[in-house]
Amino acid sequence: MDELVRFLSEGSHKVLVDRAKTPADFRTSLDDGFVLLRFPDTRGGTTLGVRLDKSRCELGESGSTNTVKLTGTLVLNYNEIELRADIDPTSLEGTGSVTLIADEPTWRAKRAAQSAAAATN
Repeated sequence: MDELVRFLSEGSHKVLVDRAKTPADFRTSLDDGFVLLRFPDTRGGTTLGVRLDKSRCELGESGSTNTVKLTGTLVLNYNEIELRADIDPTSLEGTGSVTLIADEPTWRAKRAAQSAAAATN
């Protein structure tokens, strides 16, 4: 497992909403189903773009000050991960963690199989 993935999968970490300057900007990202989240406590900070699985998120209503719960998957350093974060929509801060879904060799094999299947169609 990649060192960064390992670090982010150990416990909960501080998360900042990246590039959304206001709660309204954040709400627009939620509505679009894609958010940028920054983990500032990694070496140099790490910003991850995550496509939200809206069926597994608790987004609240527009204008709500309740914490939103985000869940989505992405590939980080050739490792497929699930990212979960709880964000305060007024401060645009919260906590988050990741869970490994498929490590690099498994992910590469999966991609190769998908490419081979696409080539035969």
